[in-house]
Amino acid sequence: MSPDPAATVVISTHNRRDELLVAIGSVRAQTVPVEILVIDDASDDGTSEAVRERHPDVVVHRYETHRGYIAARNHGARLARAPVWITMDDDAEMPSPRTVEQTLAEFSDPRIAAVAIPYTEPAFPKPPPQTGPGLLVTSMFIGCAGALRRDAFLAAGGFRESLVAHGEESDLCLRLLQRGQVVALGRADPMVHHVSPRRDSAGKLRQSARSELLVTYADVPLPDALTRAGINVAVHLRSAARQRRPAPVLRGFARAARDARHEERRPVSRSTYRLYRELERQAGSGRYRLTLGDIAGRLPKAVG
Repeated sequence: MSPDPAATVVISTHNRRDELLVAIGSVRAQTVPVEILVIDDASDDGTSEAVRERHPDVVVHRYETHRGYIAARNHGARLARAPVWITMDDDAEMPSPRTVEQTLAEFSDPRIAAVAIPYTEPAFPKPPPQTGPGLLVTSMFIGCAGALRRDAFLAAGGFRESLVAHGEESDLCLRLLQRGQVVALGRADPMVHHVSPRRDSAGKLRQSARSELLVTYADVPLPDALTRAGINVAVHLRSAARQRRPAPVLRGFARAARDARHEERRPVSRSTYRLYRELERQAGSGRYRLTLGDIAGRLPKAVG
């Protein structure tokens, strides 16, 4: 273990031992000293034992009962010793040894709280985003490939654990934006997300439908929340129709309606939400144009 890591990589895992070992090997090859934290979410395939045997310097924390990857990532962020921590899926890897080094260089302004690390998915190929010159900003990062300032993450309250799975990134990034902090569009050598065949596709449909409605309820101001909730419902129903799997989505809607009463509603300002939507539309089109300088005057006064 490095006595003074430049970054901490947190990998939450559940029953993907062999894929996890590939991920750890790629992190160990990075050009800067990296602390690796594995949060084993109650695996029963010998994950913890395999990591300790092959990589004795990797810190492993094992849960005896399944808690979900959002809680595991929060745990890892609290344990991290480096000022920047990277959230990485157990079915991802860093083919380039310079990815972490390059990502750390993206934190060139104190208002940058997170960096969306580029990544590819061989199973779902898509064109790279069309970017311009300068430090571009985006609406959010994806949990398989994101880097965060640890102090900003903890000050914002971390990921919302009640979501259990999915939707935690947009929730966090909205709250960061309300604090005057942004997500930079990273330019590092890309990671690869292999999308394990062990993923629960029905569970993803259910959890995504639930989480997006809960995030809308908790974070989005009125009347925008009504419009966004309607869009969320329509998008998930279309996805369910394409896949011919309406039941998981409908269960997700029902669970969101049931669980909303337990969520604290603290919406961001309408100006913050409008800025977030503009950044979100850029991300959806793949054509980024706004720099930190372009939106600096529209950011709320930095907190803390």
